[in-house]
Parts: sequence; C-alpha cells; structure tokens
Amino acid sequence: MTATAIQEIKKMGVAERIMLAERIWDSIPRHSEELGLSLTQMRDLDKRIDDLEQGKCRTTTWDKVKRKLWMRRKRG
Repeated sequence: MTATAIQEIKKMGVAERIMLAERIWDSIPRHSEELGLSLTQMRDLDKRIDDLEQGKCRTTTWDKVKRKLWMRRKRG
C-alpha cells in the first residue's frame, strides 16, 4: 500500500474506515489459500467471530491473560 493511499484512508471518516475494513475483511475468505488456511479453518474462524458478536462466549482482557500466564509460570 502506498503512502498516498494511507493518507487518503486517514482522511476518511470513522464510519467510512469501518466500512472499508469490513469490505477488506469480507474479501479474505475468497483468498484464504494465500493465508495457508483451509476452508474448515476459515469456517471455524467465522463461527468464532459470529459467537463473539452474538455474546455467546466470554472474553477477557490481554492484561488478565498475561497476569494468569505469569502466575502459572511462577508456580511451575
């Protein structure tokens, strides 16, 4: 991506940038072979995203994850 393209994107409003990000994200499954992901893996990721958006799973902050890992390391 060129510096000019990035500058143009930065000029866009928040809603426009979100829509652009969604269009980019939606284009990824068509090119999943470039990522080395199988169709099954892409479907699993889509399901996980749907579950997250529908509130079907619990989330935690990165700080809590790091703290939990650090505590495990100290005990181990």
